[in-house]
Amino acid sequence: MMKAKTREVSITMKKTPICFVAYPALPVSIAESIEGSIEGINEDGEVVLRSWKDANTGGRLIIASICKEIENADLFIADITTLNHNVLFELGFAIALNKRIWLLLNNTNEELISEFRKFQLLTTVGYTPYSNSYVIQDAFFSESPHLDIENSLFSDVLESARSSHNHGGLLYLKSSLETEASVKLNRVVERVQIHKMVDDPQEVPVRSISWYVNSVVSSQAVLAHFLSNSHRGAKLHNAKNSFVCGLALGLGKDILMVAHDPYTSPIDYRDLLYSHSTAAQCESQASNWITNLETKYRIGISESRAYGESLRKCEELRSISIGDPVAENEADDLLGYFVRTGVYEQALRTRRSILVGRRGAGKTAFLYHMANEMRRDKRNHVCVIKPVSYELDGLLRMLNIEMPFSEKGFMIESFWKYLIYSELARTYCEVLKDRSPYSQRTEEEAELLDYCYANAELITPEFSIRLENALNNLHPVRSETSAGAKRLRISELLHKGIVGKLRLLLGASLRDKNSVAVIIDNLDKNWDSSKDLDLLSELLFSLLGVTRRIASDFAKEDQRKKPVNINLTLFIRSDIFHEVLKRARERDKISYSRMLWNDSSLLLNVIEERISHSTNLADPSKVWSKYFCENVNGEPVKEYIIRSTLPRPRDVIWLVREALLQASNRKHSVVSAEDLVDSQSRYSKYAIESLIAEGFTTTLELEELLYEFIGSKKIVNTRSISRILDECNIGSSRYDEIITLLCNLTFLGREVSKDRFEFQYDDDQWIKFEQMARRYEKATRRGYARYLINRPFRSYLEINE
Repeated sequence: MMKAKTREVSITMKKTPICFVAYPALPVSIAESIEGSIEGINEDGEVVLRSWKDANTGGRLIIASICKEIENADLFIADITTLNHNVLFELGFAIALNKRIWLLLNNTNEELISEFRKFQLLTTVGYTPYSNSYVIQDAFFSESPHLDIENSLFSDVLESARSSHNHGGLLYLKSSLETEASVKLNRVVERVQIHKMVDDPQEVPVRSISWYVNSVVSSQAVLAHFLSNSHRGAKLHNAKNSFVCGLALGLGKDILMVAHDPYTSPIDYRDLLYSHSTAAQCESQASNWITNLETKYRIGISESRAYGESLRKCEELRSISIGDPVAENEADDLLGYFVRTGVYEQALRTRRSILVGRRGAGKTAFLYHMANEMRRDKRNHVCVIKPVSYELDGLLRMLNIEMPFSEKGFMIESFWKYLIYSELARTYCEVLKDRSPYSQRTEEEAELLDYCYANAELITPEFSIRLENALNNLHPVRSETSAGAKRLRISELLHKGIVGKLRLLLGASLRDKNSVAVIIDNLDKNWDSSKDLDLLSELLFSLLGVTRRIASDFAKEDQRKKPVNINLTLFIRSDIFHEVLKRARERDKISYSRMLWNDSSLLLNVIEERISHSTNLADPSKVWSKYFCENVNGEPVKEYIIRSTLPRPRDVIWLVREALLQASNRKHSVVSAEDLVDSQSRYSKYAIESLIAEGFTTTLELEELLYEFIGSKKIVNTRSISRILDECNIGSSRYDEIITLLCNLTFLGREVSKDRFEFQYDDDQWIKFEQMARRYEKATRRGYARYLINRPFRSYLEINE
């Protein structure tokens, strides 16, 4: 009888949905509203709501208890008003488990609402606003999220992420500040021999939730660097990291969370996080963890590749991968879809090239592709030099040594020559050591190896170590009195004899090489308003001259020196190059090429090549008709994409990548007009953030100024701009300077003739456009000039069209 009765009950019982509620303990007003709603909803008896207080084990909350509660729940409810790190960690964990999500946002505190909007990560996700517990109860029974648990809000995001290529490497959430610990941690990550995805807030300030889900799913492990409580921007940075780490935990990824002291760890992940008071502690923690990670990676790499192949069998639109807007995150894939331009082809053929481009113009992509393409031919040798910011700081300290101008120039030139020649020798010796034992070395190569072994302390260490040693050696120069003594001392300390000997040995060893490429990049990493721009310009200008003399030196041939077909390429950001040119004494001697994308067909070709590479589409021109709608708001789709973005590969890739994710989340068969419009709105925020980052060399509070344009008309004049500048407390004496800056940054375009506005994408054109605009203003006799706000920025600033 007992068994029969039990069976009868089990047949007729209906499972009561269980919901887990995550919310902060403070402020008390929010906690009271949430707890009151829990009590009221539970009284109805239709559903069971449990909170983090119910997960209390032995008087102490632990992550295992919280995770167990979320795993057992049918619905996850979270209050995201305060961006509480515990709540965001739990939200990420719940998303990873594909739980039905219901978010709450208290709309009574304007300061908290403003902070939530700045966070950006969740602003595109639906949430329920409330002001008290009764509003929450009414909304809960009205929306009934507990009755729709199968249709998860984020299931589409997860599904689209799982269809991407799985590299099985490391996702590194980089610190937003370049602290000493961050610098050392960056060096540890740079040395790791597995695929890396780097989330660098200084490179890309805003990422979408789809990007983080995609990146975590595609990675084997996540390394997150948290800021201390006192660091600038700590709350939003740590909030993002908390969310991503919760996501990683839910997906079963290896996690290392490190934080600057003092850091009050949220109780949810207190046992998962390590704090460090010194940079050495941070480096040690990361090194041990990464060593274990590399071992796991090597063991599981074949499984990872097999998993990646299976993922590519998903439906066609969801399988499209166009790479990352940041070239560092796709170095391994660039060979497959790189777009070769005239500037690139010229750089390959020219003995010495200076390539100048704005942020996102493709400088790093050029570098990676050039290096990879040349390495494919064993008759070439490639040497890439990428000093990091703290290394260049040391070079600037060196320039502060007081000495005559000619002696300082000699010192800088000797310094660069020593570093470049020794780096070229070091990299070629590594190639020789890695050769097959069956491959014979020439007598000249053996002599070069012997010489490098004999002078190992000066040649074989990494670039950064040799640079530091050379800087330390220069300190005695200060004590010398005469210019001649200084020159002799510099020559001795910078191993002038070694430079001459290396030239002979390198010439003998490399003379039969088809090409020897020396590629220099990253010279813009520490360029900001706090640095002495005159000194930094002098440093970079001297490098431009040194590369010319090195190219000439290797072209010479005599009884001792053998010629080498050397190819020196220097990448430099356009705004920095502009400052160098302003301070250069002999501008006419600086030959350079601009990396411009004024031809819209070239930009569209970037997308076509990437999509056709991903889908194996034979004809890249068919990409648009196959995967995209025909028009957006009456505008041809290709024209809409070009006009809605800045003319740079990074921006076009960002918009199209976001539109593909949006279409995939919505289960569209092609990218619709709605997908593109919504994605362009998010891109506009990204464009603003990138503009602020690009203008950081000024002392102006650029972010505050740009936000003053919110709601203005798309065409503004000097009078309306003056009112905006007054709101920012900028004096009239700086009006022309600020307007020029906004034009330089391409935020504004000058009116050069009736209703014709020109944007300064090419810095070589600025004088021309400025003069044309001045003449037109004078001809109109209006007494003011007109400017057009660039279309990519209008959506986020809600510009009146």
